[in-house]
Amino acid sequence: SREMPESNLKSDIRGMVLVIGSTLIHCQKQQPFEFIKYMGPFVKFFSGSLLKPFDPKGELLFEKQTIQAITFLSSILSCPQYTSLSGKSAVVYSVSSGISVDGEGSQRAQSVLSSVFTNQFVATLAKITVFQLLPLKPSDLDEWKADGESFVMEMEHDRYDHNIRAAAENLFTQIARVFPQVGAQILMQALQKCMNGAPLANNQGRNVLLKHAL
Repeated sequence: SREMPESNLKSDIRGMVLVIGSTLIHCQKQQPFEFIKYMGPFVKFFSGSLLKPFDPKGELLFEKQTIQAITFLSSILSCPQYTSLSGKSAVVYSVSSGISVDGEGSQRAQSVLSSVFTNQFVATLAKITVFQLLPLKPSDLDEWKADGESFVMEMEHDRYDHNIRAAAENLFTQIARVFPQVGAQILMQALQKCMNGAPLANNQGRNVLLKHAL
């Protein structure tokens, strides 16, 4: 059999990952209660991809996949069936039994969410969002220097599923909404460092970018 060129193989694998990710996000939105049983493994998978998203130069390694991972986590936290305190019944559909009503669906969903999004996990996710994903990339700074007005207009109109910073802003908004104490704590730590002039990143360039983001 013929061997596929490495560059094509990487491209095909990335494409497959995007398709799988899109399918998961769609399934979660369409069948939130049925998706509960799969929440833990996929949250772990997508959040794990955010641990080291940048290359040594500060550019994203896999921008589309990173944005998709952020979008998935935002979708989980913005799902009213998971984060609502109303305690409403859940309408569940399955191929075998059709449509049924789960009287404790919301409570069950919130229980699973709490077991997955522990305080430690949420704090780590918030730190990654604020200190790694929100700052402008070096290439963003170059674009801003070249044409600041166009860059700002483009950033303001970018959708959160197309731009890493917009996606990160949306994720932190959801973190702060669902876990206000943890979100506020991380944000205050970052702002305090800014006011004290303490370094926020490993080099001066990243410090400037992060302070701009905050």
